[in-house]
Amino acid sequence: MLPDPYPSPATLAPHVEVSNEAVPAEAAPFRDPRHQEAFHLLNQKLLGKETQSIRKKTTTFLITLALFVGWLAWRDSDNGADTVMSLAVIVGVLFVHESGHFLAMKYFGYKDVSMFFIPFFGAAVKGRKTDVQPWQEVVMILAGPLPGILIGLPLLMQAAGGGHPWMKETAFMLILINGINLLPIKPLDGGRFFEIVLFCRWRWTSMLFGFLSWVGFVFFLLKVADLSPIVVIALTAFQASVAWRQRKMRIKLRERDISTQLPPDGSVRPEQALGLFRTIEDVFSPHAVSVANLAEIARHHLTEQKQKPTGIAASLGLLAIYFGTLLLMVAGLIGYGVMRNPALGDRLLALWSRITS
Repeated sequence: MLPDPYPSPATLAPHVEVSNEAVPAEAAPFRDPRHQEAFHLLNQKLLGKETQSIRKKTTTFLITLALFVGWLAWRDSDNGADTVMSLAVIVGVLFVHESGHFLAMKYFGYKDVSMFFIPFFGAAVKGRKTDVQPWQEVVMILAGPLPGILIGLPLLMQAAGGGHPWMKETAFMLILINGINLLPIKPLDGGRFFEIVLFCRWRWTSMLFGFLSWVGFVFFLLKVADLSPIVVIALTAFQASVAWRQRKMRIKLRERDISTQLPPDGSVRPEQALGLFRTIEDVFSPHAVSVANLAEIARHHLTEQKQKPTGIAASLGLLAIYFGTLLLMVAGLIGYGVMRNPALGDRLLALWSRITS
């Protein structure tokens, strides 16, 4: 799963590493040194340069992993010795899932690709690329859940024959977590898949799907993830505030006649960047946005494009892969049940006979 590209003041970075390498834009008369620093960082992002060190990415990964494991351990503290194995299985499954996204993004040329864990939810990978093709987005999305399911099914068959206890739990978690991610609910992988392959073709279907996804995701958090209603309300309020800030930014940019179109060379001009930075600070308040987020929010608005759908042939092929994976997953679970309980096979055969007769 990938996070919203629009950052929040709650996750502001206190420091950002900015290269001294020159950017292809004239010196800007910035009075605020933060604006000067954000200007250079923004052009580095726009020109496809790496702006985060491996050390910073690793530190973020380890800290978020520790927080996630701590939350899981606190939640399952009554299970005793089983907690350690469960923690290892869940973290391992999430790592395999996100590694699929990570490797696909690296292959397609994304920059600043990093992985991190999110307490209450799982993990995510983020990166940036301005010229990504729709089919590449879909491949990157499917690269998360598909490998886990394809690994989990053989493990499940092996566990049915009497494997180690960890094998059964690992197989089930691989299929369960990755199967849930294929549900057609945004922001899960399945929701993003259907948005690109089908619903973004028409504005009304995209809006309807977005609303139904929001309702479905709230239900998922309450009934499947079993989160507290207070946490769900807080998350919903946060999402609403993000949408409100995005809309307010667009309105202010139009009112001030600040262009979000990039010049042909792909780098932002000083006056344009300064207008963006001042508008961002008006929306968030001047001292609430770090240099890193000034550059990232400006980059988001400069590169924001209407989602393009995949081609018809590609869409049909990708839908075949999606539903083929679901059928394989269901068949594998039924096969496991039959191997563990032969009577279940007899009942299924009897049911099939009644249906076809």
